[in-house]
Amino acid sequence: MTGSSIQIALHEGALGGAFRRLQKLGADTRPTMQAIGAALVQTTLDRFRTMKGPEGTDWRDVIEDYRNLHPGRPILGGEGGKLASSINYQATPHSVRVGSNRVYAAAQQFGAVIRPVNAPALAFFLGRIKLGKRGGRSVEKYLVFAKKVTLPARPYLGFGPKDRAAVMEVVQRELADALNAQKAFQSGERLGTRRLLS
Repeated sequence: MTGSSIQIALHEGALGGAFRRLQKLGADTRPTMQAIGAALVQTTLDRFRTMKGPEGTDWRDVIEDYRNLHPGRPILGGEGGKLASSINYQATPHSVRVGSNRVYAAAQQFGAVIRPVNAPALAFFLGRIKLGKRGGRSVEKYLVFAKKVTLPARPYLGFGPKDRAAVMEVVQRELADALNAQKAFQSGERLGTRRLLS
């Protein structure tokens, strides 16, 4: 992934312990990591809907004037935006990487300062929605020139409380399935041995 990503490897704490128990049972961990990847993609997409970072930081607080400039418009394009649509995962038996391949993904995650390269200033339009007396709307557009633009960080990738809960749920479910499969196998082995002996 060339844009921005995080990699999760389950080594420490309660998650690490549960994952090691799963490995000891001889379970193939790739499907578990794929399920974890799918769960983390979902928690990441939820952030675009709620407009909050992994630790609950409200993206709307990052830019004071955002609500005035774009009332009702979700930051980063919301759930249906190009960045949200590009969120995916790559799983190995030991880790999962969640991220985006969009060129601007890292700038949105970490923030950036944008400066002109081939001109003395950046030029772009800003719009303001005006509500009319009869409920109508119009958009006023302003051409803006700037020597630089600071894009604040809006972290959408991370491993916050909701991510940890989603991963723990997957690992516990997989562990329970592996234990049940082991018990069923052992029970079947004993039944097969008795039948051979009788």
